[in-house]
Amino acid sequence: MSSSSKMSIEQQLPHSIAYRLRLLDVLDRVTQVSLASESMDEVMRGLLDLVIEVFNADRAWFVFPCDPGASSWKVPLERTRPQWPGLFTQGVEMPMDSAMSAIFGELLRVEGTVQFGPNTDFPVPALVAEQFSVKSQLMVALRPKIGKPWVFGLHHCEREVVHDNDDLQLFTSLAHRISDTLGVFISTRQLRESEERWKFALEGAGEGVWDWNPQTDVASFSKRWKEIIGYTEDEFPDRGAAWVEHLHPDDRDRVLSTVRDYFAGNQPYYVVEFRMRCKDGSWKWILARGKLVSRDADGNPLRIIGTHTDISERKQAENQLHIAAIAFEAQEGIMITDANNVILRVNRSFTNVTGYSAEEVIGHNPRILASGRHDACFFEAMWRDIQSNGYWDGEIWNRRKNGEVYPERLTITAVKDQKGVVTNYVATIVDFTMNKASEEKIKRMAFYDHLTLLPNRQLLMDRLKHALSSSARSGREGALLFIDLDNFKTLNDTLGHSIGDLLLQQVAQRLENCVREGDTVSRFGGDEFVVLLENLSDEPVESVAQTETVCEKILAALNKPYLLADHEYHSTSSVGATQFSGHQQTPEIILKQADRAMYQAKNAGRNTMRFFGRSQG
Repeated sequence: MSSSSKMSIEQQLPHSIAYRLRLLDVLDRVTQVSLASESMDEVMRGLLDLVIEVFNADRAWFVFPCDPGASSWKVPLERTRPQWPGLFTQGVEMPMDSAMSAIFGELLRVEGTVQFGPNTDFPVPALVAEQFSVKSQLMVALRPKIGKPWVFGLHHCEREVVHDNDDLQLFTSLAHRISDTLGVFISTRQLRESEERWKFALEGAGEGVWDWNPQTDVASFSKRWKEIIGYTEDEFPDRGAAWVEHLHPDDRDRVLSTVRDYFAGNQPYYVVEFRMRCKDGSWKWILARGKLVSRDADGNPLRIIGTHTDISERKQAENQLHIAAIAFEAQEGIMITDANNVILRVNRSFTNVTGYSAEEVIGHNPRILASGRHDACFFEAMWRDIQSNGYWDGEIWNRRKNGEVYPERLTITAVKDQKGVVTNYVATIVDFTMNKASEEKIKRMAFYDHLTLLPNRQLLMDRLKHALSSSARSGREGALLFIDLDNFKTLNDTLGHSIGDLLLQQVAQRLENCVREGDTVSRFGGDEFVVLLENLSDEPVESVAQTETVCEKILAALNKPYLLADHEYHSTSSVGATQFSGHQQTPEIILKQADRAMYQAKNAGRNTMRFFGRSQG
């Protein structure tokens, strides 16, 4: 996986895992700096260079001592980018003034990192800002176990940078590791042999230290080394063969081959990852590093010392990244947006379904896919579900890049951080048209309402056209009834949309029970229904009477109480009716007539019906 892909996948992981992975990576690099350095000054220079890189700083430095009561202070070491030269000559004693004394006091008072800048609680000291072009800075007290506290800090000179909590926590964790290393180096200055200093430093930094003679197989393992795999200080045998016996069978040959290559001079460093069996039978991932410190007169290795680092957590995070990468390229189309619905990433299947490449949609709103077949009420209901339940799953019409409208199964899931705040939305898309077995579902989506399963507006208009043609041939009349539920909005506002949906479903069932098998009951939209009556009498007076009978039956049915979950609810309706015969009017005119008659019923006090009289047409 490329570094850019890895970074993109990390952005999709839960926030805590992504931050932990970043922290482990930085601390691992701290260990690498310690291993590659021979002296305290080399380690400190390497750490400052690392800080400049990780935090994109322009200058990093140490100050000693962090003592408000001291008479002076100095900068033992600093590293800078070429365009931003150092603050002071290293090692020069600077007199303590009230401003620096106050800063040192604040650093010792708090436990973590202090951020200085125009938009923080602590402005950059005027002298530093003016003379050294410092826009913002981070400072933290180092508290080694031996000696006085130090100050560890960085400067941003190019521009002001306000670091988030993740950066501040990372800087504090880095300071803790540096404090440990600094304390160990200070204490080990008195030790005579360089490898003892090295072992001491790594053990103090939490690494397991080992020392092995390949000729005699005599080995020593530090307390921390044994703790990593669950043993006490006196339990693990002092021989290299015991370590080999604890290697995972699948890793053993590879690890021993790495050791041989290092001894033969084929590799500059001994660095290898493997699994070790713990005392309880479980396995831990270990990162081993070593350095050959002596050979005999014939060049045979006599002594190698090194460290073990527990990297099980890092391996688990990498495995999650791998799984996420595979899942992201699944058959379903996947789209990821930020909390403001701006598209961040799509997979190949999304491109196959929609025709849009990643470059064409990233940075845009998903509305780019809208088909125009769903009204505002549809999307309002969708987002209510997402906000209340955290997800939405349903069927929707979208539009491809080539203009084709197609049906799909859409699932939208809200991704939240540890505080419950939405950070992203993840949508998965299944194109129904790619599966012939879904043709019936496509037809249902195209012509039937998803809530009530009644014919929708499109199918109603098609059947109305057919009814006009049939009426022209037979001479029989027909009628169109427009029904609107009274005070439906009040129900939604008081008991919620889920209760309103239950009412619409029960109204649909009652309407179907009021008409003949050949008639059509349609949900026209919202709380509006339309009934199409066909094959009425060819006598106008009789067909009007037949229509009036059906209207009265509908009013009576819809007047009966409803049981909506645990609520008993009473509702009324207003019905508008119009007659048609042959092709005297278009379907659109007939629909408008029924709609006007319905509003006449509402104006007459609701819970009644009105005809659109032919004399009014």
